[in-house]
Amino acid sequence: MITESASQEFPVTATHLRAITGALYYRGEAYWREGRVVSCVLRGRSLEGEVDGSQRYQVRVTATPADGLMSSCSCPIGYLCKHAVALVLAHLGERLPAAEKLDKLDKLEGAFATRDELDAWAKEHLVEHALWVSAESLCAELTFPPQDYWIKTVLARLPLREVGALELAARHARARGVDVALAKVAYRMLHREAALVQTALQEEAVRPSVHAELEPVWSRLLALRTELREVAAPRPRAVRELVGAWKFDPVAATLGWKEKQRVFRPQTFAMAAVGSAG
Repeated sequence: MITESASQEFPVTATHLRAITGALYYRGEAYWREGRVVSCVLRGRSLEGEVDGSQRYQVRVTATPADGLMSSCSCPIGYLCKHAVALVLAHLGERLPAAEKLDKLDKLEGAFATRDELDAWAKEHLVEHALWVSAESLCAELTFPPQDYWIKTVLARLPLREVGALELAARHARARGVDVALAKVAYRMLHREAALVQTALQEEAVRPSVHAELEPVWSRLLALRTELREVAAPRPRAVRELVGAWKFDPVAATLGWKEKQRVFRPQTFAMAAVGSAG
C-alpha cells in the first residue's frame, strides 16, 4: 500500500501523483516495486535520488506551491518520467511501517491493477480462456474513437491478457486516460464472461430425462464432460452460436469448435483430447 497522507515538506499523495502523471504512474510504480530506486533523500520540498533503468539515472522532483511537480532526470526524456514517479513512490513507501510497504497497489474501481490480480481472478472464475482473445475486441466498447494506430498495430497484436490490467495497459498507452479506459473495458468483458460460465455450469447441472436404452451412452458423455472441464469452461446454449461454430467430422468421429474472434495461443498451449472406447 502507498500512503495517502502528504507530509508538510513534500505535500504529494499517490492519488495526486497518479492524476498528474497518468499512464506514467503505473510504469513508475512497477520500477519502484522492482526495487529500482537506489537512493531517495528529502531536501526541503525536493526529492533527490538515483533510479536504475537501462543505466543509473540521477533524479530530482520538487513539489511546487501550486500543487504541481517539477522534475529533472538524466534519462533521455529529461523531465517528468517513470524514474521520477518511482522516486516519489519510494518516498511515500518509506513513510509506512515496514510490514505495509509491499501491500496492494492503489485500487481503481472497475479495473484490475496488476497481471497477478488479473490472472488470479480469471483462474478463480474459470475465464482464463478469455485472456487469450484478441485485445482488438475492446475497441467496440471504448468511450472514445480509438486511433488506427491502436487497432492496426497494437491491440490487434495483443491478447487481452497483455492490456487487461492497469499496469499492463500503461505499457502500451499513448495518451493519458487510454490505459484506464482499456483496463476498465477489459474488466467489464471478463465479468460478463464469468457470468456466462456460471450460467452454463448451472445448465449442465440439470440432467434431462434420458431413455433407458441411451442411459449408458449418456453416462459416458457425462464422464467425458467432467474430464473436459479440467481444461475448458462451458458457455450457455443461448450464446454458443454467437461466439463460435461447431464442426463434426463423421469419419474421424471428432467434434471441433472454432471461435469467431481471433485467439492467441499461450506458450503453455497444448491439445487436450477426450474419448471413449467402445
